[in-house]
Amino acid sequence: MESKLSEKIDVASDFLRKDLDYVGVDTCKACHQQEFEEWQNSHHDQAMQVASSSTVLGDFTHNNSFEHAGVKSVFSIQNDKYWVTITEPGLATQTYEIIYTFGVEPLQQYLIKADGGKLQALTVCWDSRPEDAGGQRWYHIYPDIHQAQDPMLHWQGAFFNWNRQCADCHSTGLKRDYNDSLKEYHTTFTEINVSCEACHGAGAEHVAWAKSVGSQNYSTDEFKNLTAKDMGLNVDFSANDKGFWTVDPETKKPKRSEHLVNHVETQTCAACHSRRGALEDTGDMTSNDKSGYHDKFELSLLQEGLYHDDGKILDEVYVYGSFIQSKMHHKGVRCTDCHNPHSNQLKLPVTQVCFQCHAPNEYNTPKHHQHTSEVNCVDCHMPEKHYMVVDGRRDHSFRIPRPDLTVKYQTPNACQVCHNQDSENILSDQQLSDSFHAWTDNKYKNESLSALIKQKDRQLHFSELLAPARTDAKKSPQALIALIQDSNQPAIARATALNNWGNLVQSALDIRVLQPCLEDENPLVRASAIYALNSVNSSQIINFAIAGLQDKVKIVRLASVRFLRQVPRQQMTDTQWRKFLIGLDEFKALQAIHLDKAAGHLTLAYTAEQEQKFDQAETHYLRAIELEPHNFIAYLNFAEFHYTRGNADQSYQYLQKSLEAAKPSDTSYGVVADAMARYYIRNKDYTKAMPWLKLAAQKQPNNANAQYFYGVALDSQATWKEAEPYLLKAIELAPYNQTYSQGYLALKKKNNL
Repeated sequence: MESKLSEKIDVASDFLRKDLDYVGVDTCKACHQQEFEEWQNSHHDQAMQVASSSTVLGDFTHNNSFEHAGVKSVFSIQNDKYWVTITEPGLATQTYEIIYTFGVEPLQQYLIKADGGKLQALTVCWDSRPEDAGGQRWYHIYPDIHQAQDPMLHWQGAFFNWNRQCADCHSTGLKRDYNDSLKEYHTTFTEINVSCEACHGAGAEHVAWAKSVGSQNYSTDEFKNLTAKDMGLNVDFSANDKGFWTVDPETKKPKRSEHLVNHVETQTCAACHSRRGALEDTGDMTSNDKSGYHDKFELSLLQEGLYHDDGKILDEVYVYGSFIQSKMHHKGVRCTDCHNPHSNQLKLPVTQVCFQCHAPNEYNTPKHHQHTSEVNCVDCHMPEKHYMVVDGRRDHSFRIPRPDLTVKYQTPNACQVCHNQDSENILSDQQLSDSFHAWTDNKYKNESLSALIKQKDRQLHFSELLAPARTDAKKSPQALIALIQDSNQPAIARATALNNWGNLVQSALDIRVLQPCLEDENPLVRASAIYALNSVNSSQIINFAIAGLQDKVKIVRLASVRFLRQVPRQQMTDTQWRKFLIGLDEFKALQAIHLDKAAGHLTLAYTAEQEQKFDQAETHYLRAIELEPHNFIAYLNFAEFHYTRGNADQSYQYLQKSLEAAKPSDTSYGVVADAMARYYIRNKDYTKAMPWLKLAAQKQPNNANAQYFYGVALDSQATWKEAEPYLLKAIELAPYNQTYSQGYLALKKKNNL
């Protein structure tokens, strides 16, 4: 036993950091035994472990071989250590020691050491579910993707680098600590897994207070009145104790005894349970009154590719972004109302969790759920989607199933889960929609978007404004403005509407609509309002952005800097410029923690260009390419850098490299094709530009600019008959863009039509 314990310490010590502020789980359990016992063997406890006979779940002896896309992995045990031998086409067979396990259920990944202080996660995982549920097998995390098609998804690629992608949410007190000069990580953690201080913050001050309690002689009342700060706690969860849920006897609906005063708990969970970018590398993931979630993380909005058009989960976005869409969040529901924070389990069996607040005699009835047999609440209100092949996660936006919106906007609905083509009770989307209208007495039927927009006190779900804005360009301005102005709608939805404005509508946003958003109580809305300044015709936009530099929340200050980076120096006063430079320093500090990614270097390259530090800019461009040689944007931006510097040959060279890095099957190829076309147009070689303009339009069917420019080119090089469809397509995509409509009319007149 002692040798195994020492081995565990030795392996972990490569990354283990002694920190005087962190006391460790063994110290915490001395006083908090029940919480420790609940936490022990939880998913947090097993988030990352040293590979050993007690932690490795995969079959390394019998069912120990797996092949995918020509790559063979053979797992084995030798000298009480775990190994994987990988044979790839065209490469020498390599054997690696598995150092750590990563996760436990429903799958387990394995980590191996690589050069530069890296740990890499294998893309072949162990399905730890029971055999009768399809588990107890090896499988590839991307079964439909040949890793040669996307090097970023290779197990040695950037997406599977533990230091960069995974570590901060699987260990406590993590510091990524990437040294760009040495090109290596010096990553450390205070504990290998997710322990007490990951959520409660470093505990040294609290322990010091606890040791002093005996000499303080607190009375019972005095003890109750102690604040979190008095007790040396970094995070104040006391808001949890100031309210509880009941069922209102009159309405039969859930009612909180008093208003939830803050969202510290939910934001602390959100540090890991959200799709976000990090804004610091401190090792402290907690939220408190001094430093909340939006000071530490930049939350992804309901953008295309991550969420469906109505805000339902699509990509792996975790929980927070969907939960803050919900009415439950806005009424004061917290994570721990349903989940035990220490065991990570539901507090009760799934439907019983719901019945804590929702009276079963009201909600567990056919009148409510419209089914003759009993159903689980979560199947209708929290449909499940699988990630990493086997990991089922439920949508936490808790919405009413709306099959009628599926017919309107092609967004998914929960009814489809049971009534799909593989079911005995198959129903079409239209049939489901008709049933829904019958159940709701046609309350939602034939309600036009125009009518919804005009409603004074909208009870509609925000998706009825967000989804049509993406599918009906002519209605986009009215729908988005209605959503932006409705403070009763979730902040993430309003922020998304602001964020989408320039991309989807391409018309000027009235400053009277935007100005209240710049002062909104939610930082997501304020930050998105700053970004939307590009879509405003007002002489005051620089002043608004400068004011944003003084915001108390980091994401708003960073949004202001990003906006002002586009503003020429001569358009700012000396005072404004000095304020901008202070903000720019904070912005640069942020990029410094992302120098292990191409994006960090590309941002600093652009900043250096603005400051006319061209040698620095070139260094950052080259480093971005070195880090991610398959990042087509890096080549594209470097090509533009060379063009503006008068290096036409090098510009063309990097455009070619960008073309090689882009994927012919998606829009990235269209982006590069557009750049190639512009290169030839700049050199007045219009004949060579034409096929690239055509390719840009074909690969970007929803890009109005690409359609318009190809249409204009066809008019000049071919015939009006060929040009007109592309010009009309541009107008259809962006009906409020005057350049497209006026250009079309001018060309039509020129052709005497």
